[in-house]
Amino acid sequence: MGDVVATAVGPKVRGGVVTDQLAIQVVVPQKVPGLSAERSVAPFVGGIPTDVIDGSEPVGVATGPEAPAAEVAVGLPIVIPTSAEQGTIGCAAWRGGAAVLLTAAHVVREGQEALLLQDRTPVGRCELARDSATRAELYGRRAVPEGPFVVDLAVLHVPRGRIFRGGAGQPQAVIMRPSNELLPDLVNTEALSFSGSSGAWRRGFVTGLWPKRASDGAVGLCLIKHEPLSVGGDSGSLWIVRKDGQLFAIGLHWGLVRAGGSLLAFVSDLPAICALLGVKAIAGRPDEIVTGS
Repeated sequence: MGDVVATAVGPKVRGGVVTDQLAIQVVVPQKVPGLSAERSVAPFVGGIPTDVIDGSEPVGVATGPEAPAAEVAVGLPIVIPTSAEQGTIGCAAWRGGAAVLLTAAHVVREGQEALLLQDRTPVGRCELARDSATRAELYGRRAVPEGPFVVDLAVLHVPRGRIFRGGAGQPQAVIMRPSNELLPDLVNTEALSFSGSSGAWRRGFVTGLWPKRASDGAVGLCLIKHEPLSVGGDSGSLWIVRKDGQLFAIGLHWGLVRAGGSLLAFVSDLPAICALLGVKAIAGRPDEIVTGS
């Protein structure tokens, strides 16, 4: 079809939520309602469902010069002036067509303004913060523990024209895909995270899936044994794993838990949480500049 600019195979999206169903993704310059059957993409091709993607909107991972102006270096340390609580910007993303930054909800609550730790420059105001979710909300009928599940995500609105520099230098693009695509061989996978407090990369590997916090029984995605050990102020930093030569975003750092005699990072399921809260895509290159839109 002349209007189709790209095709791929990937998860089907329904109502802005990524599902477990594979589909033929068909990218068009812009979705147009009411087209004739001859000009419309068929709902099925060879018995496989199609998923029409509007190429005028940011979908999946956007990188390079054609990406929306909404990317920030990961690992920027932040502080909340009303409480002196410190945390780390995990990554930039898009929600409702606007640039946002992601960090931990136990660092910043709705309505609070976050500041850069170094010079107290305003970063953005928290427009959404959520602590937990049920199994049905995050996973539907997937075979996962009962929950509740740790969300611990705060979404910061980035004012138009605001630019941030600094954080991690990571030349490779980071991809965000449904976590269940990585689960079968996530254990023992190499893990990386940038520490906002020390300004250095942590390295480790995933040691187990579906851990529970002792305090409330809430479930996370995985535990990561890492060094140097994370410290206060690292909450909200982005954990990524290296698989088949690519980097995949898996979750945000909640804190440390003791397991098997070691202190391990307790990590949330960022892809599932983003689908729940309407976050469409994270920045593909975390070392690039981000400006509000």
